[in-house]
Amino acid sequence: MTTFKTKLRIRIHLKLFKNGELMVNTWRRKRTAIWSLLKANFFDKGHIKVHYLPGVFNDAEFFSKEEGRRILDSFLDTALIKSTEETEWD
Repeated sequence: MTTFKTKLRIRIHLKLFKNGELMVNTWRRKRTAIWSLLKANFFDKGHIKVHYLPGVFNDAEFFSKEEGRRILDSFLDTALIKSTEETEWD
């Protein structure tokens, strides 16, 4: 079992599509950078994947800016991150 004593280095992968075509495909570490991209772009569908540790992630598909922001907020919830840091992973 592996125990992580350092702070997680969370990575956020964002993809935005318009008319089935990929418009944005980027990785960021900061929530505000993702919010800015969601706010600035017009899209039909999006996908967010938050990586906490190698092999430990959450991902979801969304269809509006508000929904994308709610998903991001829930994936980056302080209690979730703390429990991920404290869990022993095989």
